[in-house]
Amino acid sequence: MYYRIPKNRVVILNANTLGRDPLTWEDPLSFKPECFLNKNLDLKGTNYELLSFALKQIQLILASLMHAFDWSLPPSTLRKKKPLLLIPKKMNDLVVE
Repeated sequence: MYYRIPKNRVVILNANTLGRDPLTWEDPLSFKPECFLNKNLDLKGTNYELLSFALKQIQLILASLMHAFDWSLPPSTLRKKKPLLLIPKKMNDLVVE
C-alpha cells in the first residue's frame, strides 16, 4: 500500500502497531525473538519488522543503564525549589473519583 505525502510534511509511524501487524508477523502478540532469525531483511529502511525489535532493544538498554548507574545532575544545573517526590501505589489501591 502506498500513500502520496505532500512535500515538507512530517510522517509519524506507530511502531507499536507495526510490530503487531498480523499480515507481517505470525502470532504477533506473542514474544518470539527467534522471528528475526533467518529473515532476508533490507537494513536500509524498507523492512519495518526491525522497528519492533529496535523498540525492545532500546527499552532493555535504557533499563540496564538506569539500573547500573547512580544518576545525578551536574553541580551547575538549576535545581527545583522542592525535590520531586513520587509515591508508588498498587493499581487496585488507587481511588477513582
